[in-house]
Amino acid sequence: MTPDIETRLQLAAERLQQLQTEVDAYLADASGRATGGMIPGTTLASIEVRPLDPPPTRLSALVGEVLYHLRSALDFAVFMAALLDSGEEQSDTQFPIVTDEDDWETQAKRRLKHLSRPRQQVVLALQPFRGQRWTERLRDLSNPDKHRHLTVVAAEAEHKLTIKRTSEGFETAFRPNVALSFDDGADVVSSLQELLEKVREAVARLLGPEGGVPSRRSA
Repeated sequence: MTPDIETRLQLAAERLQQLQTEVDAYLADASGRATGGMIPGTTLASIEVRPLDPPPTRLSALVGEVLYHLRSALDFAVFMAALLDSGEEQSDTQFPIVTDEDDWETQAKRRLKHLSRPRQQVVLALQPFRGQRWTERLRDLSNPDKHRHLTVVAAEAEHKLTIKRTSEGFETAFRPNVALSFDDGADVVSSLQELLEKVREAVARLLGPEGGVPSRRSA
């Protein structure tokens, strides 16, 4: 793995850790806005929830940074693969992410034309139409962030108040629960962590033994 790619992955990991810390702080505050239990002197129970503050836009910005570095790492890997296989730097290289198989040949000829056949096969195997849905998810999350608006994150609260009758009256247990998710309901931090691991594996496959062949310069 080259320093450029490792730097991108390291930055993604650092921003993800920063995001985790700030998400934890936001969720702790949000969970603290809910209280519940028995109303003293009665047989009634209540839950009181103060309105949640919207997730800070800073969280969306951090999500966008993580996604940017992950996409860049894949593009850097294709650039390096083209350099290794052709013996010189090439322009117009990119890691294509293709959902429709009919579009693959066009994208491959444009973006991967300087890669050896084995390396092209590695990229092919990582396409959504080959069952690798994580690449499609990375594309769909990162494209809106780059071109239209910050990636959406939303808070969802689900608080549970359990009441149990006992010989002495009632026993209550209140469990506040707040989650931070993308607009499709997936947890933000765990989704990005999975994408980070998938990108690391993809880069290793593309530049490692599975995709590795002697460069034309050294052949």
